[in-house]
Amino acid sequence: MEGELERIRLLEAIQGNIFRKLTLLVAAPGYGKSTLAAQFARSSDFPVAWLQLDDGDRDVSTLCIDILSALQTALPDWTPPPLNLIGLPAVSDKPGALGSALAGALDQALPDFTVLVIDDFHLVDDSPQVMDLMNAVLRDMPPALHLLLISRHIPALHITPLVAAQQTAGFSEEHLRFTPGEVQALVVSRNRISLPEPEAEALVSANEGWVTGILMSSHLLWRGLPLGEGGSGGARLGQ
Repeated sequence: MEGELERIRLLEAIQGNIFRKLTLLVAAPGYGKSTLAAQFARSSDFPVAWLQLDDGDRDVSTLCIDILSALQTALPDWTPPPLNLIGLPAVSDKPGALGSALAGALDQALPDFTVLVIDDFHLVDDSPQVMDLMNAVLRDMPPALHLLLISRHIPALHITPLVAAQQTAGFSEEHLRFTPGEVQALVVSRNRISLPEPEAEALVSANEGWVTGILMSSHLLWRGLPLGEGGSGGARLGQ
């Protein structure tokens, strides 16, 4: 998209881990998690289903239905398994059993390797029922499915067995911070101006690679206004 920097190093890293079960994108607001995942979705050789969570997905039945709907959107010729095959609504009070049934049904039904992106997972991860459901899905997830979770904090999922089996990858603020070279490319893309390397390095240092602060600061530079102490001149958005 215009004005958006394609972060090749991170896209290649995500793609390189796609045959594991789980990828986590975890960082505070403003680090470009969803933008990066959207870039991956556009460039992926595989179908990518996108589920944007809201508070309604704290209900496990709703979450299951929304997962199936997202997959069907990404796979328009695919017929999702009937709800009674995964136990809805009969076992909605047993989220672990429901998650296992969902994973089993997908194992039988998915026609091709597919990536499922679940964004804003932090909205639901304080629900014990949701966590039971997702732990069961991860435990029994079919080989044809990869799960990419986006969250503001590390979810309390039972991922130790996945880590031990080398079936998970994670990207944090440390990975998502912009480098001076990326800042230079971003300013050219958005503002059509060339930013000298020392100024790019100063922006990265002042904002700790936080892209929202960098964009605010670079806009002030573009306007010829003083940045003030700390680069962006204010607290980080959303914190």
